[in-house]
Amino acid sequence: MKLRIGTRRQKKATVVVALTIALCIFEREAVFQIATRAREVVERALSLNLGGGDCRWSIPQPLEPLLATYSTLIASYPGSGKRLTYVIMEALTGAVSGDDWDLSQNGDHVIAKKTSYPHPEGAWAWGNTMDQVVLQLRNPRWAIPSYMTMRHELQYSQNWTESFGRKEFVYTERPSQAEWEIWRDLKFNTELDRWGWVIDFWMGNGHRRNDGDGNAYQDENCGTNIADCRPVVIIAFEKLYDPISGVEETTRLAQVMNHAEIPLIAEETWPCVFEKTMGNHQPGFKLNANRAGKNGAFPFTLQQLRIIKTELERIKTEYSESGWSLNEAAAEIVGYMDHYIADIDSEIATL
Repeated sequence: MKLRIGTRRQKKATVVVALTIALCIFEREAVFQIATRAREVVERALSLNLGGGDCRWSIPQPLEPLLATYSTLIASYPGSGKRLTYVIMEALTGAVSGDDWDLSQNGDHVIAKKTSYPHPEGAWAWGNTMDQVVLQLRNPRWAIPSYMTMRHELQYSQNWTESFGRKEFVYTERPSQAEWEIWRDLKFNTELDRWGWVIDFWMGNGHRRNDGDGNAYQDENCGTNIADCRPVVIIAFEKLYDPISGVEETTRLAQVMNHAEIPLIAEETWPCVFEKTMGNHQPGFKLNANRAGKNGAFPFTLQQLRIIKTELERIKTEYSESGWSLNEAAAEIVGYMDHYIADIDSEIATL
C-alpha cells in the first residue's frame, strides 16, 4: 500500500512539474510573439506633423475596422521598389499598408496594398477592397536583377509559408554573379515579356494577352472588383529614389490619395516625409544599400541589352499612338521609355 501511495504522489508531482514547464514554455512563447510583433510595429514608422514643415517618426496605426477608407493599389513588376512607395504612403496617411499575399499580416483594411499582379509573383487576393491603381515603373535593366535578388533572399520560395519564413532576409544580401548569370540566361526572355505585360495589363484596364489558346481577353476583376484598373498616376522608382525629384513624386502620390476618407498629413510636411524616409531615419527600414555583397555586379550581355531596348521602343511606340494622345499616364510612360532607352544606349556604348 505504501508503495502505491508513493507512486501516486510521484505521478502527481510529475504531472504538476510537467504542467508548470508547459505553462512556462507557453508564456515564454507568448511573450516572444508579443515582443516580436511590438518590434515589427516599432520598426514601421510614420511621420507626425510638428509644424513649420517639420515632421517626426512614430508608430503607424491600423485603420479602425468599421472606418470607411479609399484604398490605393500599388502595382508594378516585382523588384520595382514598391516597398519604398507604400512606406511613404504610410507616412503620408498615418495608416498601415499591406501586400497581396498578406505577408505583412495587416489584412485587407489598409490604406494601400502592393502587388505584382498579373505577374505570377502577384495574386488578386484583396477582392474588392482597393479603389484606385498607382502604376510604378522601373527600368527593366535594373528591375529584373532586383527581382532575382529578392528570389535569392527568399531562397526561391514556392509558397506563402516559405516566403513568410524568409521575409526578414529581404534587403540583406546579394547573389553571386555566377548565380545571377545562370538565372538571367534561363529567365531573361520570360521576365522581360512579363515586365512589359504588367504595363499593358493595367493601362489596358485588365488586358490579358491570351487565355491559353492565344486569345486576348479582359480580366474579370477590372470593372467589377475595381471600377477602373487604369492607373490614376504613374510613379517611376528612379524619380522617387532621387533626392531631388523624390519630393515631387511624393507630392504626386499625396495628391492622388487626397480623399475625404483618408487622414492625410499636412502638405507642408510632404518634403519632410520624403527626407525622413530616404534618410533611413525610420528604425528597421532597409534599402538596397543595406544588402551585403558587391553592388552592381548584374550585367546583361550585349544581345540582351539590345533586346531590352527593343521592348522599350515597343512600349514607347504603343503609347505614342493617336488613341493615347489624351491619356496623361500614356504620355508619362513614353517619357520614361525615352530615359530608359538613353540609359541602355549609354551602357551599350561602353561594351
